[in-house]
Amino acid sequence: MEPETEQQLRKEYGISQYAALTLIRGGTANLNYLVQSSEDKFILRIRNKKYSADPWITYEEEYLNYLKEQGIPVPTILANKKGELHTVIEDQVYQLTSFMEGSACNSGDRKQIAGSGRFLAKLHNTLADFVPTADKRLPRYDDPSVMLTQLEAYMEKNKQQSHNAEWEQLIWIKSQLNEIVQHIPDSYYNALSKVVIHGDYHPANVAYREAEICALFDFDWISLQPRVRDVVDGIIYFAGVRQGGIDGNDIFSLTRSCSFEWGRIRDFVIGYNQTGQQPLQPDEVYSIPYLMSARLINSRIQALAKISVDRHLEMLTAGLISPLLWIEENREHLIEEVRKQKYT
Repeated sequence: MEPETEQQLRKEYGISQYAALTLIRGGTANLNYLVQSSEDKFILRIRNKKYSADPWITYEEEYLNYLKEQGIPVPTILANKKGELHTVIEDQVYQLTSFMEGSACNSGDRKQIAGSGRFLAKLHNTLADFVPTADKRLPRYDDPSVMLTQLEAYMEKNKQQSHNAEWEQLIWIKSQLNEIVQHIPDSYYNALSKVVIHGDYHPANVAYREAEICALFDFDWISLQPRVRDVVDGIIYFAGVRQGGIDGNDIFSLTRSCSFEWGRIRDFVIGYNQTGQQPLQPDEVYSIPYLMSARLINSRIQALAKISVDRHLEMLTAGLISPLLWIEENREHLIEEVRKQKYT
């Protein structure tokens, strides 16, 4: 951060010259500084411009204030001296929020998996009555038609790589996208039960106190979408098994291949269904395997913009076939397993 900008922000928020500002790792999209004095800790966020335009930022502020009022553990946005919830300096948006204590996810703790399902249901329950004044309309998440266009454009541009073994994997991934288009067309997706979802629900965006989530972070992707999309994130990122856990600052960690275990999937779904005001419905359950595949593929395609061109083929293929193949081979079993948990 430029010294002049730092001084202006200290003045805007009344941050003492004796308070230390330390850059902390906190995601692949935004920069975060820990502001620490002898008495207090805060988080100063330099927002990615992609997620900072009005009315999106107003939408997020209303969302956080609403959840805070309802007792959901999210950061409090602190006003500057003008009473504003964000500060703009030379078209860059800054926010100061409360610091929230908590422990990182222990991926081996099955109680935490169930806790993450319970927390997500509580979040969805609470947001059922959220009516923002701001507008944030986003198209279908993990849209298979959009991904097909992007993948085909990549393959056309990089035909010289077709001799690589990975090229056959791209062809198979393309076939999976066509399956999703066929089984979950826009009409089906748009008819699924909606709520303002988190949209990026994974262990790097939460903190725990024992088995329960005590803090939720990173709201760039909040939007009115089918609630099952968050459930799919829970199954992939909390119930899924991956070597090395998840590092929210490392795009290769966030997209790392995973495997699935039935017991862990049941833990998450039971936690969600037993806490939710309405258990997952048959149309939502049917969509889960397809939306899982869409989420896994889209996480690779979206990551391309964050890495060097020479690693694009690696990002698109490395370790991706295994979980996609598991989903394809176990699609009916997965639907039945999730359906049964409604009655557990």
